[in-house]
Amino acid sequence: MERCRELVSEEPNKCLELLSETTHQLKHAIQEARQVVYNLRPGQYDHLALLPAFANYLKSYEAQHRIQTEFETAGREPQIAPKTKVFVFRMVQEALSNVAKHAKATKVKVSSSVGAADAGSHCVG
Repeated sequence: MERCRELVSEEPNKCLELLSETTHQLKHAIQEARQVVYNLRPGQYDHLALLPAFANYLKSYEAQHRIQTEFETAGREPQIAPKTKVFVFRMVQEALSNVAKHAKATKVKVSSSVGAADAGSHCVG
């Protein structure tokens, strides 16, 4: 911005170019900050069930990492405590983060099954 202030009278076109570039970088930084905040505490699992929160997170993950996602569920989601939802969500989130960082995957499948004999979520890269 200081450089633009210097250029405004001498080179107005260069000043406009610099302002445009700065605006673009600022918008990108704001988007990244929003993503970080969302990843720290997605508000969805406070108001929605865990499975819809997974589905919404996977849409965001797909856009951010350019990795195709598939989400599969079996069984009904039981009533679970909010802290447990956060814990389970964080486990899946970390597994997906590891896929993005280390697996060189183009597609990831998240599967959740709930039943008397089998309860859990797993992520296959």
